[in-house]
Amino acid sequence: MTEVSKREFATGPFCAGALLLFCAVTFYYFAVLRIDFSKTMLLDLGPYPDATEYFAQAKALRREGWPSIQIGYDKLPSRYPVGYPVLMLPWLRVLPGADSVLAPFRTNQTIGLLLLLAVFAFYAYLAMPLTGGFAVLLLATLPGFFTFCRSSLSEVSASLLIVLAFMFAYLGVKEERRWKIYLSAVLLGLSLNVRLQSLFFAPVLLAMAVFPKRGMRLRWLLHCAALPVVFVLAASPALAFNTLQFHSPLKTGYDFWAPYFGMKHLLFCLRYIPRPAQLVHWLRVLSGVELFYGIVMLFVWQRRTLLPAGFDSLSRGRGPACRLGRKQPCCQKTNSCCGGRLYLVCRGLSRLSFAFRL
Repeated sequence: MTEVSKREFATGPFCAGALLLFCAVTFYYFAVLRIDFSKTMLLDLGPYPDATEYFAQAKALRREGWPSIQIGYDKLPSRYPVGYPVLMLPWLRVLPGADSVLAPFRTNQTIGLLLLLAVFAFYAYLAMPLTGGFAVLLLATLPGFFTFCRSSLSEVSASLLIVLAFMFAYLGVKEERRWKIYLSAVLLGLSLNVRLQSLFFAPVLLAMAVFPKRGMRLRWLLHCAALPVVFVLAASPALAFNTLQFHSPLKTGYDFWAPYFGMKHLLFCLRYIPRPAQLVHWLRVLSGVELFYGIVMLFVWQRRTLLPAGFDSLSRGRGPACRLGRKQPCCQKTNSCCGGRLYLVCRGLSRLSFAFRL
């Protein structure tokens, strides 16, 4: 392969990936950035009390330098970590007083855009710009993603840090660079200041354990021991805040507002597992039945009217799996989730089938 052909091969996928990135950002602009929140019900800061407590903490931080919520004349601790309210502070300083309620929305909009750019930059760094373009487009059009990007909750802000943590952990193992794994631990520890549930992603710290053991084994063991220390230091703001407010680094606002669960050790119990496991099982069953139903409608009944009808019945939730799901109390939410995933594709195929008379 000549130098010119190599250059053309390299620039072609990058231009295609950049075009897909432009499409994703364009969709994100119209779906998220261009929303006039004054014409929606989002300014009510629902659902309660999550969004209201986040916003109250941010305003208290800016006014008094200490996160709290005020009920009457009492200033009380919040249930939620202080990381997301801290991210709101730049927007609270920029927005005028009347528009300060938009701070949580502007924060999520900014973080969502950064997440899109970070995903594309990650794949471009791996010399896979076309894959990055498709990944960004899929992420931008994911209903859960752009819904949370225009909400006032903290899911997107924690997701950005978690995604970056996994990216650097992968790069650290792939390129054999320990500092990237340490940076991954820092990002994951910072995400713990935003959402406590980020602790469940701690197994990514095992990236240091699978790092090639070249040289002295003692050095490898020291690095494996140092990584959790770096993670705890990155999460130390939340631990220090809990210590100052609740006199224990492991106590949170949940222990203040709902002490029963902590006192009875009900935060995790094996008997909580069967019901979510049953939902996952029904999700797999319903997805398989819907797929089989779609294949039958596509390849068995090869009639022009049945093809659009098959797509349309799937998109409207008329398939047998949908009817089965409605009869199962544990599957009502699962059924709606499965239908939501199929709706856009099947609805589009239905319109194309009627248009081209497949």
